Amino acid sequence: MSDSTKHPIGRSRLCAREALSTHLVRAKADDRPSLEKLEPGCIYSVFDVVPAGMSLFLGLVSSEQIARNPGRTLADLVADPIPAPVHENTPLEIVKNRLEKEHLPALAVLNDSGDFVGAVTQTSLIDALLKRENELLLDASQRHAEWSTDRNPSLSWSEQLRSLSLATRSLLRIMNTIKLERHLLENSLEYLTHLLSARYGAIGIFDEQGQLAEFIYTGLSEEQAQRIEHWPEGKGLLGRALVRNQILRLQNLHEHPHAAGFPPGHPPMRNLLAVSISHEGQTYGRIYLCDKTNGAPFSGEDELLVATFADTLALAIRNIWNQEGRRRAEEQLRIAASVFENSSEGILIADADTNIVMVNRALTTITGYSEDEVIGQRPSMFSSGRHDRKFYREMWRNLNETGQW
Repeated sequence: MSDSTKHPIGRSRLCAREALSTHLVRAKADDRPSLEKLEPGCIYSVFDVVPAGMSLFLGLVSSEQIARNPGRTLADLVADPIPAPVHENTPLEIVKNRLEKEHLPALAVLNDSGDFVGAVTQTSLIDALLKRENELLLDASQRHAEWSTDRNPSLSWSEQLRSLSLATRSLLRIMNTIKLERHLLENSLEYLTHLLSARYGAIGIFDEQGQLAEFIYTGLSEEQAQRIEHWPEGKGLLGRALVRNQILRLQNLHEHPHAAGFPPGHPPMRNLLAVSISHEGQTYGRIYLCDKTNGAPFSGEDELLVATFADTLALAIRNIWNQEGRRRAEEQLRIAASVFENSSEGILIADADTNIVMVNRALTTITGYSEDEVIGQRPSMFSSGRHDRKFYREMWRNLNETGQW
C-alpha cells in the first residue's frame, strides 16, 4: 500500500519481528569482506567475541558501505554511535518512520533479553506489509461465502477476493527480483481482469526516463494485436491518467471531449477504467481495463480494487528500481575501489579535518609505512623538509578549491 492513512489494512498489527530481512550476513568485527564476493543489498550484522566466549553485537554495515571503503574491517565501518536498535514488538509504522527520517539502510532488532534477533530494511518492511495484506484478503475470502451486492453478479465475494489475492501474490514474487518478470505481470493482469469481469486489460510500465518499457495486454487475439499500429502513447484522454492518483472511469469513452489515444487498428471499446501506477509523486505506468463482459459499467468499488492493485504494483516497481540503483552504485564503487587499490601512484584520502582515512597499496609501498601507521595521521607526516611555506599554501589552496592535489 502506498499510504497507511489511505489503506490502513493490517498495518497497525505488524511489528518489527515480522519484517526481519532474509538478506542478513553474520560477520566478525575483524572481517574484511572481499569486493568480488560482495552481495548487493546485503546487510552485515557485526559481532565481537568477548570473554567467556560470548558474542557482542556491535552494529550493522551495508554492502554499499563496504564497497565505498575497500579493505577496511567491519568494525571500522560500524556507525559511531550506532542507531538505537528497536524492540521486536515495535510497530512497523515507527520502524518505517525511523528508516526514512534517519536515512538508514537497516535497523537492528533486539528481544526482551537485549539479544540481537535480526534487522529490518526498507525491502523487508514492504514485503511484510504486502504479505499481511495478502493474508487478510485470503481470510476475508473464507469468511464471505456469497457476494451480497450488485457490483459484479458474475463472481461471488469470495471469488473476488481470491482473484485479488492471487494477483497480489504474483506481485509479491516480483518484489524479490531486480527486474520485472513479464510472466508474473501477465498472471497478475489475468487475475485482475477476471476479478472485474473485464473483456480487455493492459498494463503499461515506464522505465526510469518515463518511456514505455513494457506493455502487457489480455483479451486481444494475436491477429487483433498485429493490426494495432502502436501501443497507447499516453496522449489525449489516456494521458490524463498519468496525473498522480487520478482515475478515469467512463461509461462511454467516445462521448468524452478528449476521447483520443486509441491507436489505429485498435478494436472498438466502450467502457474505460484507467488507473495511474504511482507512489509519492513518481509515476511507474498505467492500468487500463475496458468493457465488462456483462455490459455493465465499471463501479466505484471497481476503482478501489484496481487502485489497491496499482499501489501494490507501484511498490514492487519502486523496490526493483531501488535494488537496481543500489546494484549500479555498488558496481561503480567496486570499479572505483579497484582503480584506487591497483594504481601505481600513491594515493591517500583525508577528511575535512585533514586526518588520513584511506591509503592505497602503492602509497604504503612507496613510503614504507603500513596502513595502520598512516590511518588517523595527518599528511604532514610525509613532509620532506625541503619545501617552503609558499609550496604548502599553494597545495592547500588547490585541495580546498578542487578537492585534490
